[in-house]
Formats: sequence, C-alpha cells, structure tokens
Amino acid sequence: MTLLRPRALLFAAIAVLPLAACSSSKAPEPAAAAPAMPMLPPRDATFIANVAMANAAEIAAGLLAQTNATPAIRTFATQMVTDHQLAATRLAALAQSKMVTPPTAPDDAHISMAGALRNVKGRAFDQGYMDAQVADHATLVSMFQDEARQGTDPDVKAFAAQALPMMRQHLALAKRMAPSR
Repeated sequence: MTLLRPRALLFAAIAVLPLAACSSSKAPEPAAAAPAMPMLPPRDATFIANVAMANAAEIAAGLLAQTNATPAIRTFATQMVTDHQLAATRLAALAQSKMVTPPTAPDDAHISMAGALRNVKGRAFDQGYMDAQVADHATLVSMFQDEARQGTDPDVKAFAAQALPMMRQHLALAKRMAPSR
C-alpha cells in the first residue's frame, strides 16, 4: 500500500500540472499589430474607380462591336478590347497594392449606350460606336493627364503617365476611323 500512495501522488501531480500552467499569473503576449493599411487620397481613389469603369465599358463595347460593326471597325474594336484588358489587369494590380477595390462594371451611362447599340448593326452601329469612342477617349486623355500632373499618390501618378500615350493613340485612331456624317 505504501507503493500506491507515491504513485497516486505522481498521477495527481501530472493531472494538476496542465491546470497550473493555465492559471499562470503571466499576462498573455499581445497579438502582433496588424500592418498599417495604406490610405489612398480621394483624388487617386476616384481616378482608379473611373478608369476601372472606363476599361470595363471599353471592353464591353468592343466585344459588342466585334459582332455588330463593319470589318474595319471590328479590327479597331479588337484592339480596344486587347489594350483595355491589359490596362484593366495593370490597374487591378495597382488597386490591390493600394488596398482599393475598384468597380468591375461600366458606369450607368455606358451601360445605357451599349443597350442602345445592342440591336444596331453595320454602318449605323459604326457611327454610334465610333462617336462614343472619340468622346470616351477624349475624356480618358483628360483624366490621365490630370492624374499624371496633379495626382497625389506616386504609384497612381506613374500608372497614369505610363498609360497616357496609349489613350492618346486610341483617341487619334478613333478620330481617323470615325465615319463622316
């Protein structure tokens, strides 16, 4: 019986040991601080949102033009889809690095324009589509110029400056290809 007593004490000590560890008077260590979230100035965040909607609009309109336009305009539309998909990919990476979630759809005005052109084909489609392309790219050139000059965030400014030549090229091409009235 004397042997059972030390053994019982040993088992009791082993059973109580985890409880003793839990009741430690030492305070728990604080969790690591979350990394600071970069705050994008409103001007730059608005630029990212507007460009994201413009890219989505250009892609959607270009895809519609590939079925409704004449062959020459289809070639232009294919280039717009390709270039704006690339721009959208670059913009998404920039937005992610700035912890911003840009829109993924066109704005309401472009959705309405696409709806109006959906059932139009041939030269009539070309006229409406190319008029919109000239107006949209003139707006984009202005937006990109303003951001490249007056933006606050250096990465967003650099994106605008890098993409500006492509926007200017699109505008010049759209003006050349727009059917005369």
